[in-house]
Order: sequence, then C-alpha cells, then structure tokens
Amino acid sequence: SSRLYRALIESQLATSVDSQLTQSLDPGWYSLYLTVRNGVGSARAEEALLAELEKAKKEILTPRELQKAINQTRAHFVYANDKVSSRAFYLGYFETIGTYKLVESYVEQVRKVTAEDVRRVAEKYFNADNRTVGSLQPIAPQSGRLPENRDERKATSRKSLAGRSSENPTRTAITHTSSPAPRISRDI
Repeated sequence: SSRLYRALIESQLATSVDSQLTQSLDPGWYSLYLTVRNGVGSARAEEALLAELEKAKKEILTPRELQKAINQTRAHFVYANDKVSSRAFYLGYFETIGTYKLVESYVEQVRKVTAEDVRRVAEKYFNADNRTVGSLQPIAPQSGRLPENRDERKATSRKSLAGRSSENPTRTAITHTSSPAPRISRDI
C-alpha cells in the first residue's frame, strides 16, 4: 500500500521493493532495492522509482501514510529489542552515532516526525549528486535454462558476462548518500 509498492509492484514493473537507512557519525546512506519483473527493462523500473523520489521532494505525505510509517518503524524497533542480545546491539549502535540514551528516546523522536520533515529531508538528500545506481543481471547459461542447484549456479556464475539474459529478473539498487548523515537528532 506504500507509494513505492503502488508505483512498482502494482504497476507490474517489479516483483519486490525494499529500503534501508544506514546511519553513522560519518555520512550515511539510504538505499532502495527493487527486483525488476521479467520482460521489463531495468531503466523503465528505475525511472518509475526515481519519479517517486521526486514526488517525495514535492508532495507532503498524507496523515495516514505518515502514521503508517511511524507505526511500522516503532513496531520494528520494539520487536527488534525483545532479546537481550538485540538490546545490547542497539545500545552499542546508538552509542556509535551519538549516545546510548537514544535507545530510550528513539520511538518518541520518531513519533515527532512530521510530513514536512519527510519532504524537507527528501528534498535535501534525494538528488542526482548523491545517487549511486547499480544493477545486478543474472547470466543465462548456454543451455538456455536457469541453474537448478547450487553447484550448477556456481558453475554458471563463473562464466563470461557475455551470456547475459534479459529474460531473468534484474536486481537494482539505488543509494542516496548524505553529507552530513541524516540523523534523528538533527535532520528528522
């Protein structure tokens, strides 16, 4: 039901779309990954993805979209902290990007994010100068069929890239870097 889902999955351009935010004291990055549907060119799917990023820079999220994002972020964080080892990880992680005390205030800070904050941060970081795009394209075996087991896949992956096939899904990653990194305490 997200904008990316509607633009890429429901439109039959991709079979999956994911995102990941990497934060640190150094410049971080926000990555978007999609698996292009068979028969769809990766350039066409990339164009649709970039169009959605442009919309994020110009259009304010609806209250429902914002609340859904906040709820999902909160749920992910709460469930990720249900084990002692996960809690220790987050204490160490937050200490490396600011202070371990963020573990206690993270959810509250996420709740304070506004639709205008999202638009402003998208406008600041989603630009061509910060963008890296990569596509992974499978190699078609000379037999014309996809490898069925691990040994066959290993053998196929060692072959020349000259055998690329447009019949197989392409995995595309679009990463936006930031300088300085968007951090909850400052940008969001």
